[in-house]
Amino acid sequence: MDYRLNLRKVGVLIRHYRTQRLSLPEKENYSQDAFLIVSTRHPFFELLPGYPVCSRATLSRIENGKDIYEEDLYRFFLRKLDMAYRFSIHAETRYEACFHAIDTILLHGTLREFESFALPERHPDNILYAFYDDLIQDATAFFKEGRFPSLEALNRVKDLWYCVPHPLKPAFRFIFVLARVVHPFYDRIELEPVFDCTMKHPLNALVVAMMSISDHRFALCQRILKRFEEDPYPGELIARVVSHMRMYFGVATLKQRHEIPMIDSVAHPLHRLILASFYLRLGKDAVDRRDFDEAIGFFASFHDFDEPFCVFSSIVTGKTGRRVDLMNPKLRVIQTYLNQVRFKDASSRLDFLLSELPPILGETDRFMKICFKREILGLVSETRRYKSLYDYIVKTETL
Repeated sequence: MDYRLNLRKVGVLIRHYRTQRLSLPEKENYSQDAFLIVSTRHPFFELLPGYPVCSRATLSRIENGKDIYEEDLYRFFLRKLDMAYRFSIHAETRYEACFHAIDTILLHGTLREFESFALPERHPDNILYAFYDDLIQDATAFFKEGRFPSLEALNRVKDLWYCVPHPLKPAFRFIFVLARVVHPFYDRIELEPVFDCTMKHPLNALVVAMMSISDHRFALCQRILKRFEEDPYPGELIARVVSHMRMYFGVATLKQRHEIPMIDSVAHPLHRLILASFYLRLGKDAVDRRDFDEAIGFFASFHDFDEPFCVFSSIVTGKTGRRVDLMNPKLRVIQTYLNQVRFKDASSRLDFLLSELPPILGETDRFMKICFKREILGLVSETRRYKSLYDYIVKTETL
């Protein structure tokens, strides 16, 4: 409950929402110069309309989370954004207890505890507390239902990382790293400030271990796993992820396929998601080795799973995808190709891929690009439309 820290966070939020509105038709009202100006609608003490309330340097300090002791400046800029902030000791106490409760469950409890987790009262009219409300809702939904926040929500959390309370940061680091492993469109989120952390917190250590698997730094991952052997944590989440990591190394290095649990035998949606992410990692490793028979075995395991796993499975195995509506519109385009267009003649398939896929593939991870590159190269060879291949390379900057 640090009043000055909250003000610094409010300054960062002001920058976020001001720059967000630069894309609106009235964007000239939100440039730095215009944002400083007093108007009849937005007065500031005795200053006449048309005069700035402070220098651009002072606004920059506010928006970069630096201490400014003129609190009326914060109120003036919030009024310009039609937003408000009011410090409440009662709300701060409730939020602080909630943040620590989430962290304690992840370290020492079971995920079932989130089913009865009491959310604090929402504050939609308070710029900082509304952000806290969204963080808590996204975190509890993920650990309770295995449902990722939207790409827009995660980008917002990344941009406002300074404002995320410290007890919640390990939880969101875990969400970010799993999203990058699993979802083809989350791979492009720049997470340098998010992953700037020490490994003192166990969840941070798990995040580094999971990233090291994706980067093939297996020695680092093994050292982290040894730490958990020497100092195990009683929390269900940590124990399950450590177990899956050991399973991954058993399969990847010793080919111990009998150690892999079946996805259908796992009840909790988040545990299913985590296990499926390791299946996906093993399948991608097999594709990188060009061992497509082994890859098909892994990808077939989650053919009936939720998005994006069902899409990955259809791409690799060649089976028709699930007849369900996907939430992500870009994945729906890929699903249309897999379930409908793929059964047409080669020229029609190539036309669809070259017209609909380039904007999508420009935003996907490396694996999705590799899969559709093979498809397009085969169709170009079959139709002898080599100019189309050049157009595809130019549009996606991918070969």
